[in-house]
Amino acid sequence: MQYLRLLLLLLTIVFSLSNMQAQNERLVDSLTRELKKAKDPEAKFKLYQKLSPLVETMDKYKSSILLNAELSNNADLQLRTYRFMSQLLGPDSGQLYLDKMFALAKEKKNEEYQGWYYLFSGGLQYYLKGNSTKALELIREANTIAVENQLDSLAFEASRMIGYLHNTKGERLLEYKSYMHQLSLAEKIKDGRIALGTYWQMFWFYNTLKQYPKAKEYALHILETGKKKNWPDWIEGGYHLLTHYYTNVGEFETAKYYYNETNKLRKKNHNPITEDNDLLDIYSNAKDYLKMLRLLQKDDIKKNYFKKDDISNGYYYYGQLATCYTKLGKKDSAIYSLQKMKAAIGKDQINKWMYYDFLGNYYKLVNNADSAAVYYGKADSNEGFQNNIEARIERYANLDTLFSNKGDYQKAYHYKTLWMQYKDSAAVLSKDGDLVVLEIENENQRQEAETRASHNIQYMGITAGIASVFILLVLLGVFSSSTTIIRGLSFFAFIFFFEFLILLFDTAIHDLTHGEPWKILSIKIILIAILLPFHHYVEHKVVNHLLQRKKIRFLNWKKEKPQPGKAGENSADDLVD
Repeated sequence: MQYLRLLLLLLTIVFSLSNMQAQNERLVDSLTRELKKAKDPEAKFKLYQKLSPLVETMDKYKSSILLNAELSNNADLQLRTYRFMSQLLGPDSGQLYLDKMFALAKEKKNEEYQGWYYLFSGGLQYYLKGNSTKALELIREANTIAVENQLDSLAFEASRMIGYLHNTKGERLLEYKSYMHQLSLAEKIKDGRIALGTYWQMFWFYNTLKQYPKAKEYALHILETGKKKNWPDWIEGGYHLLTHYYTNVGEFETAKYYYNETNKLRKKNHNPITEDNDLLDIYSNAKDYLKMLRLLQKDDIKKNYFKKDDISNGYYYYGQLATCYTKLGKKDSAIYSLQKMKAAIGKDQINKWMYYDFLGNYYKLVNNADSAAVYYGKADSNEGFQNNIEARIERYANLDTLFSNKGDYQKAYHYKTLWMQYKDSAAVLSKDGDLVVLEIENENQRQEAETRASHNIQYMGITAGIASVFILLVLLGVFSSSTTIIRGLSFFAFIFFFEFLILLFDTAIHDLTHGEPWKILSIKIILIAILLPFHHYVEHKVVNHLLQRKKIRFLNWKKEKPQPGKAGENSADDLVD
């Protein structure tokens, strides 16, 4: 499951979210016809990219994709092709093309694709093979290249991978910081799709911590943003996440409402994806196993599970059937489904614990405590997705009941003790989740305090600057200066002062209008309509006052200056005397 999650994460780096959606066969045929007509290598490459998520395998296109890049004599297209091929072929074969990409990037001194090499090699070659330390080292190297060369897209994806690695290590605060960094980069890149992906991750971050109200905030933010900006992907994503939120908090009717809204929107947008698992989730959490069974027995649901040649789909399908039959007390159907589930276990199936867990549930149904203990023990010893403390608590509670009913109180006491230990561990984990949220809040408050302090220093500097300009203006009025200089400096001083007033109002205006552009514009027009006449009036009065003072000084100076004629007469009189 970790391989699948990481591979999906890397695939979404190459393909946009919109291209990851399933499409019908007509679109594949249309793209294939376009490929046959296309002559430009760049156009052909884009068509291959569009085609790749729509077909089960790209094997038949592999040689054509590579030949297209080689014949183009375009180094940039070759680099993108090697990166593209590495994602189509998986970890081992894909590394060959990553190495080719790196060699060409070094030859051409292309820092960006050297960064992509470190990013993808860290994820595919090292993390999936268990060397998370080396993986993190390479991904950080990619991030360093991105920061030094201002490559925002690479920086975003590196931060995304770092967040994923922190998630797998349980380093929640570092994971959160990574998401915040991703959001700031998404805003800088101005790409709504990657911003949506980050908000989506934030929902699941808080959902994992069972901080459901915080998770809901992000789901609502996605929905409200989508409605304001008329972005269908965001609206659909908001509905989808709210389905999960209301399922988790036990409001199943509301969850079904959002499930139906999600599917209505998808039909309207001609998107054939259906979220059958969401509805199965709702019924499972509501313990409505009869409706869950009826849904699984529908032909279209079964077809969706088996539409691809993947044995693991049968494993999960029969597992859910076995759960329904066991919970409904249908022993024969339950054991038949479990046999089909066992037959569908693939060699790479990392969730084998589910089969053992479901078989243990079956033996609980038939009241066979010893067999239930054997298979529950195997489930405990296997790792996999969702084989968590809650699953173990349920198993130990079942064994406690079974052995108590059998009269084997020593074993019942043993499992009761384990149940209590894991219950305590679950309580500790719940508190850990609360502590993580508290750490996040403290971190946010610290950053806000640093931002406020930085802003206050800037405001003080601006205020000092304005005061200095006005002092200079007064000094120009005191000393002899040209009229042009006084008028020019006064114009600059008052523009500076009134723009600073508008800056002070900006935050309050944004909070009052919730960022609505037309409201902000309306308030600023009213504000400027008030300030502009006042600005001109005050500027006029001050300049006239300074010029009047200058005129008075000039007249006084002229009056006190000795007249040339009078000075000559006095001199003559003095000589006569």
